Formats: sequence, structure tokens, C-alpha cells
Amino acid sequence: MQGRIGHLYRDEQGMSFVYVGMGFMGFLAASTLAIDVGMFMTARAQAQNAADAGALSGVVGLVANSYTDRSASGPAVQSAINTARSNTVMGKAPSVLSGDVTFPVSPNGQSNRVQVQVYRTGTRGTAVPTLLGSMFGVNSVDITATATAEASPANAMTCVKPFMIPDKWQEVQTPPWDTGDSFDKYTSKGVLLANPDLYRDCCAPARATTSIRASISHGRCRATPAATSTATTSPTAIRR
Repeated sequence: MQGRIGHLYRDEQGMSFVYVGMGFMGFLAASTLAIDVGMFMTARAQAQNAADAGALSGVVGLVANSYTDRSASGPAVQSAINTARSNTVMGKAPSVLSGDVTFPVSPNGQSNRVQVQVYRTGTRGTAVPTLLGSMFGVNSVDITATATAEASPANAMTCVKPFMIPDKWQEVQTPPWDTGDSFDKYTSKGVLLANPDLYRDCCAPARATTSIRASISHGRCRATPAATSTATTSPTAIRR
């Protein structure tokens, strides 16, 4: 009996099954990291894209449709919700309710922002299921994303300082030039006009239409009327 026990103690048969089992568990863990975690990162990026699109659409609705209507049925909220939902997360529309669209105040005190929160969570019945995580007790994960868009004036300047030389042309017409004229040399089909306007280069020695010349006006200040001014000037073409 003692010899038999000693033989079993020293017997190495079946040890490969132990190593294979341990290796298989490690393989499953690595597969979970590679597949499920990669899928979760993709879902998170898609959710962020949905939130970004919803916030941008909401702020467009705020500016273009109604800046004061910020109710749940208003254009800003509805545009944000519909656009965010149209961007699927792992093939399924995320959950975006009217309460997920808010209008936070910017640091300068203006209420010109739209914030959208996107959910694929278990509490809303839209959690992202796992593929291999269920073997480790993880059946699903919650994905959320938040984005904020702001409406800002696109052209706050009234008179931007020109850093280019104003050149002029000679308007060949009767009656003389007026504020509605433009530089005309060709027809709409590219045919040269019989009496085209004449462009005068700023470097030309003689300037019948203006006193501005590159040779003598380099570095000089030139006063330009403000953008709200009603004053008119001779026809001018900006040249780089």
C-alpha cells in the first residue's frame, strides 16, 4: 500500500490538463480584453460622436429657428434629440430624452450653449452587451457621453484693418462709375468686352485714377471708412 501511494505521489500523468486549463483561462481573459474592451472603446467613441452631433444640431436650431424657445418641444431640443439618436452606438440608437438637453451658461454669462448627454445604460434598457465578459460575470456595460456646443458671433469686427494695397481700375462706361459697378472685362461666356474696364497696376508710373502707388506709398497709413459708414469711394479691387 505504501509503495502504491508513493507511486501516485510521483506520477506526473495528467499534469498537462492542469496547464492547458490554466492556459485556456488566460486565453479567455486576453480575448475578453481584446474583443470586449475594444468593442467598449468603439461604443464610447460612437456615443461621443452622437453627443457632438446632437449638440451642434441643437445650437443650430437655437440660432436659426428660435433663440428663446428652449422647451422640450422647441426646435433646439428636438433637433438635438433627433440628431443624436440618428447616430447609432453599436448598431442601436442611444437614449436621449428632453431632460438630457440643457442650456448651460458660458463663462461670460451668456446662455448660448447647448449640452447633450447620450446614454446606453442598463437603467434605460440600452446597455451594451458583452461577448465574452459573461464568462467572468460581466453581462453588459454602461456607455455615456456628453458634448457642449456654443453659438458665437461669426463677424464681431466692424472695420478690420486692411493689410493689402487698394488698387483701382478705370471704369469705361457712360454714365460714370457709381457704387453698384464692378470690374468688367469679359462676358459671362469669357468673351472680351468691346470696351472693357482698364486695370491700373499699383506699380505703374502714372496713376490717373488714384494717388496710391507702391513706389511712393510704402508704409503710409491710409484711412478707411468704418463698416457702418455711408461714404462712397472710387471702384476698388483688393490685390494681394
